[in-house]
Amino acid sequence: MSMKDDDGTLTLAMAVSTIWIPANQFLASAAGPALEIVDAIHHGWLLDGTSSEVVSCAFIAPPKWNAVDITYYGYNATADAGAVVLGYYLEDLADGSSLTTETPTIVADATFTAGAEDTLDIITGDTDVAVLAGGYNALKVGRLPGDAGDNKTGDWGLLGVSLRRAA
Repeated sequence: MSMKDDDGTLTLAMAVSTIWIPANQFLASAAGPALEIVDAIHHGWLLDGTSSEVVSCAFIAPPKWNAVDITYYGYNATADAGAVVLGYYLEDLADGSSLTTETPTIVADATFTAGAEDTLDIITGDTDVAVLAGGYNALKVGRLPGDAGDNKTGDWGLLGVSLRRAA
């Protein structure tokens, strides 16, 4: 789609409805999860079943995006079965916001049974999560093994997160 600005400049514009954030765009931010390469193609953060591990990233939300729906993509990294609890913390930062004063609390939003070892799990998380439209947003994703719903002892690998513009 193209549009002409008021001064006659031709601008190419494209509607974006989803942001994909792959595992290799996240950084370890708590308890030291390991980054694994699966079959020389897929990168996954191994989130442990015994300690709360968190990975973080930042993104710019497109203009006119006020909220997103979160979907997690991952896999069971071990042969054991069980339930996994994932959560997130999303902080929208305006100009002049402190980068160091916020103490994030990971909100549990997805409990699911991990699939067979090394098979894809697609998990729907929270919907209508507020973001700063056209601005800087920080996202943390973690596993909550201390939650009563998480009973899988082995690792679960996070391949990435999809953020879709909320309706």
